[in-house]
Amino acid sequence: SAKKYGISRTSLRNIFNRLAGDGMLEHVPRRGWKLRSFNQHDLDAFIDVRVVLELKALELASGRLDRQVLQKILAGNQVPATDDEPLQIDNSLHEYLIKQSDNYYIISFFDRHGRYFDLLFLWESNDRAAAIQEIQQHQRILAALLEEDWTTARKELEFHLRSNHPVLSQLKR
Repeated sequence: SAKKYGISRTSLRNIFNRLAGDGMLEHVPRRGWKLRSFNQHDLDAFIDVRVVLELKALELASGRLDRQVLQKILAGNQVPATDDEPLQIDNSLHEYLIKQSDNYYIISFFDRHGRYFDLLFLWESNDRAAAIQEIQQHQRILAALLEEDWTTARKELEFHLRSNHPVLSQLKR
């Protein structure tokens, strides 16, 4: 297939290895590569681990959060006034909390395993109702963070992580 695209086998192997690193492809020894399929069990398992790690990230980051950054993220999460107005979603809250946790293992987990699910979640945001729900949840989390109400922030973040995938959750198991 490298010949088909006019590139070397080494270049193609490097591309496939990068896609495998992002969780999109799986290498099958002595057979080649296959596209990683999506299944509900994987999503449920990822969300379980994500909840634990993001809540820990929130706890560790609580003393390092910059109000201006939080306000900028909040400004990037606005529910449109009309159905014709485009959606404005800023998902950087999650990455910000993870980075501010300053925990190598939490950061490493999301760098390695989060990319595959980020693509699925991005696809899911094409559902306008789900995207508006996501914006509203981000607003509640950010409001609690700005008020330094850690209990509410933790509760809202956990609710968001567990309930924010209505489209993917409706797919067959």
